[in-house]
Amino acid sequence: MSNQIAIRDCIECVRGKSSINGNPSYIFTFDDKTTVKTEANAGWVYGLYSCFHYENKRITFKYVIRRGKEIMTDFIDADPIIIVDSEGAERYTQVAQDKFDEISGDIDSILVNNGVRK
Repeated sequence: MSNQIAIRDCIECVRGKSSINGNPSYIFTFDDKTTVKTEANAGWVYGLYSCFHYENKRITFKYVIRRGKEIMTDFIDADPIIIVDSEGAERYTQVAQDKFDEISGDIDSILVNNGVRK
């Protein structure tokens, strides 16, 4: 079982159950609907940030396949999901744009509810 490297667009990250030894785990879901769980009892997992740091980002990680499932064995990097169009303008993927629109709507609602006008 050798490590492979993957670069995928993360759409969701959740904290998984802690191991029997009390160590944390995370489950990443990607835009192709695959999920990858961090390996159990791995010290590097303590170095991960909160899940929101990885959502809507392109992440690079190492993994192995165990019992037919991909298990993350090391985290390498996370970059914003952006695409540069033919004219050189940055465009976000649809998943990132939808999340931005959702957050913008939430902010607008908060402002209106607190009497702030646009």
